[in-house]
Amino acid sequence: VKANDLEKYRALWHDDFVGWPSVSSDPVRKDHITDWITNNTSKGLKLQSHTIEQLAVQVTGDVAIDHYRIKVTWAKSDTSDGSETNAVRITHTWIRTGNNTWQIIGGMSAPVNAEGKQLSLPQFSTADPSIRDCLERIVSLGTRRSSPVNRSFDKVQINHFVGSHCHGFTPLR
Repeated sequence: VKANDLEKYRALWHDDFVGWPSVSSDPVRKDHITDWITNNTSKGLKLQSHTIEQLAVQVTGDVAIDHYRIKVTWAKSDTSDGSETNAVRITHTWIRTGNNTWQIIGGMSAPVNAEGKQLSLPQFSTADPSIRDCLERIVSLGTRRSSPVNRSFDKVQINHFVGSHCHGFTPLR
C-alpha cells in the first residue's frame, strides 16, 4: 500500500472475495478492494505510516481466520503536515489456493478509537452517515425484541446482526 502498488495489493484477495470494509455502506467484491486507497490518493494524500497488531489467528485445514487492528496515517507530504490517522479492527478469512498461496476470501472491519477500543455511539456521529443510521435503527424501539438497550456500544459487542439488520435480514433465533 505504501508503494501504491495496487495490483500487488489486489493479488492478496481471492477472485470470489466478498467483504464489508468500514468505509463502505455495503459489502464489496474484489474490484472495489482498493477504493479506500484511491479515495485518499485522489485527494493528494500519501500513506505516511501504518501499524498492524495481530490479535488472533486460527487455521483449520485450508481456511484461516485472522483478527487484527490497523492504524494508518495519511498526509499531504512525507511530513506530518495535515496528517490524518484512522484505526480499524479487521477480521479476514483466508483460503489456501491450489498453488499453495493464501488469499483473502472474506472480511469485515469496523472503526475504533485511538486506543483500539470500540467506538461509542456519539463517536459514530462523525462517521459515515450510513453507519450511524444503521446503528440508530438497531437501537430504536422499532427493532427491539427484548428490554431496552444501553445506547453506549462500549460494552455491547456489535456482531453480524448489524450487517444482517441493515440489509433487511432477520436473524434466526
